[in-house]
Amino acid sequence: MIQIKEYKDQKEFLIKFLEKLQDHIIEIDPLNRFVRSPKYGEEYAKELIEKVRKQNGKIFFAIEEDNPIGVVIGYIDELTDRDLLECAPSKIGTIEQLFVMPGSRGRNIGSLLMKEIEDYFKSKECDVVYVGTLEPNKGARDFYKRQGYKDRVIEMMKKIS
Repeated sequence: MIQIKEYKDQKEFLIKFLEKLQDHIIEIDPLNRFVRSPKYGEEYAKELIEKVRKQNGKIFFAIEEDNPIGVVIGYIDELTDRDLLECAPSKIGTIEQLFVMPGSRGRNIGSLLMKEIEDYFKSKECDVVYVGTLEPNKGARDFYKRQGYKDRVIEMMKKIS
């Protein structure tokens, strides 16, 4: 049975997930712009834990038989005075990362993690949720669309050298 549990000092699991996710991004990046340095997992985990702490966020793991098989990381963004010049006032829940181990995909785990973080954002009176993904990650884009997310901003890149 799959359980969703809040992060409690399981930094080694978080590092493992972040490294696996970065390896996946490297694999699908058509411009070969992403890398994973030896310190990537440790440093990014430290940065995310601090951001989650400072911005009233949460980290949830999907656990099956005491093994983490998925993670979602989110925090709350408040619009700045500059943002309010061009955006409607909002309290934004931001999903920084969502990752399900490849062998566990297709079992509704991502949906369970999304529901948990969205419920948390609702409890904090967020009125919208933002999530981004790399364009070549078609599986993630299709998943988010099935969850009700709409394309909002499209960024483009061109390699010139």
